[in-house]
Amino acid sequence: MTPHEKNYFINFYFFTIAQLFVGQNLRYDGFAPDENKKKQLSEMLSEYDLIEMDLKQFNTNLSKDSKERNISIVLPSGKLFSFSLYKKDIRSGDYKSSITSESGRAEEAYDINKTYTYRGSLTEGGFVRLTVKEDFIYGLIDDASGSYIID
Repeated sequence: MTPHEKNYFINFYFFTIAQLFVGQNLRYDGFAPDENKKKQLSEMLSEYDLIEMDLKQFNTNLSKDSKERNISIVLPSGKLFSFSLYKKDIRSGDYKSSITSESGRAEEAYDINKTYTYRGSLTEGGFVRLTVKEDFIYGLIDDASGSYIID
């Protein structure tokens, strides 16, 4: 299996932390989990890293305007991801969610502004795709060393 074929899991935990701002750069540092959390994660994943971030603040910083933002994520292993990220809505402006019940299909308006999608490119080559709400983040970072799934 080539290094690019390996999938690495990055588990993000959402605690409020101080963010380091350098100009328009946002930086997030990894940390080692406590022993209890390490045991739980090791039962589910063969490889993982943890990052603390305030997703509400992350969204606020990214959604202020349509400009690209420079982001740095440093994993506990020392691996650094530096990338530029910009908002890229993947749904149409008239998108609506719908709920299907026994009585038929009922449509319900959905506030498209509550979920944000981003796209970006790594400084060293590769790409980033993220879907972020105030309480979760999903995505993918893909570089020459492999694909990193964010959950």
